[in-house]
Amino acid sequence: MLPVKVEPPLCDKAAVTLVFWDINTCPVPSYCDPCLLGRPVTITVVSVLTDIPNDILRGVFAGGISLDNNYYGPASVEYSVIDYTDVNPPPANIMVIGEPMILLLISYLFSYKKGYNYLPYSSIQSFLPEVPGG
Repeated sequence: MLPVKVEPPLCDKAAVTLVFWDINTCPVPSYCDPCLLGRPVTITVVSVLTDIPNDILRGVFAGGISLDNNYYGPASVEYSVIDYTDVNPPPANIMVIGEPMILLLISYLFSYKKGYNYLPYSSIQSFLPEVPGG
């Protein structure tokens, strides 16, 4: 059987783009400056922030990323996406960076909420430059 190439979802360049990021399950890599992560889209970290070192939180916030301390663990991302889509009609590009199970649950949500472009990622590394010397 030949492998099937899956194209990434198309991004609506005229629509607002939001990123919901679970920093607990997809942390900032040690080689990355967290101040450089917040551009050029709106990113909200939705996690139990008490588990994240203060220097990482300061850097992420300094980069323009909103912080939402939520005690629901990985499900916090799912609740935030549901809350957003309940009050903001499409179109919108909604990227979620989180653990695979939450990505699957959110993909189910978008199976019946039409008009949103859902962009799931299980790692922040795909957006970062190559590891120096790696």
